[in-house]
Amino acid sequence: MKVQLRTVILLFASCLLLGLGACKKEGPPGPAGPAGAQGPQGTRGEKGDRGPRGETGETGPRGPAGPRGEKGDPGTANVIYSAWTDLSFFNAGGKSVAIWSVSGISQDILDKGHVAIYWKSSSGLVHPLPIHNFTGDPAQKMVFVLSPGQILIEQKGMSGEVASTQDRFRYVIIPGGVLAAARETQLELSDLRAVAAAFGFSADD
Repeated sequence: MKVQLRTVILLFASCLLLGLGACKKEGPPGPAGPAGAQGPQGTRGEKGDRGPRGETGETGPRGPAGPRGEKGDPGTANVIYSAWTDLSFFNAGGKSVAIWSVSGISQDILDKGHVAIYWKSSSGLVHPLPIHNFTGDPAQKMVFVLSPGQILIEQKGMSGEVASTQDRFRYVIIPGGVLAAARETQLELSDLRAVAAAFGFSADD
C-alpha cells in the first residue's frame, strides 16, 4: 500500500512539474546578430520588352525671331540672255526695221518682267536701247517694240550708223521676281556690264 501511494505521489509531482514548465513565460528576443558577408552577384537578367511610346507633349511657345539676314545679290534663275547677234534691217515706209524672233518673251514677261536690249556699234561701243538724238540730231533714233515672242527694232536717220556687218544686238530677259530683287540692289539695267556681272554672264560674248 505504501508503495502504491509513493508511486501516485511521484506521478503527481511529475505532472505538476511538467505543467509548470509548460506555463513558463518566454523571454524577450535577443539582439540581432552581425550582418553576414554579401553573397556573389547574380547573373544579369534578359532585357525587357520596350515599353509603349508616350504621348506627344504640348507644343512649346514660339521663340523670338532671329536677326534679319543681309540683302543678297539678285538671283539668276530664269534670266535669259542672247549672244551678240547680227540683224537684217529692211525698209518699211521710210524707216529701217528688223524683226527678231525671241521665244523667251512671254506675256508674263511683258506684264511683270523687263527686256533690256543693247546695240554694239562697229566702233565697239555698247548703247542701251532706246536711243534718241544719237549724234545730237532729233531725227536720229533707234527704238524697239516688244510683243510675245518678238522684238521689233526700228531705226530712223541712222542707216549709216547700222550699215556695218560688225554691228550687233543682244537682249537680256529678266522675270518679274528677279527684277524686283535687282531693283532693290539698285542695279542699273542700262549698264550691260553691271547686268552681266549681276546675272553671271560675259558682256563681251
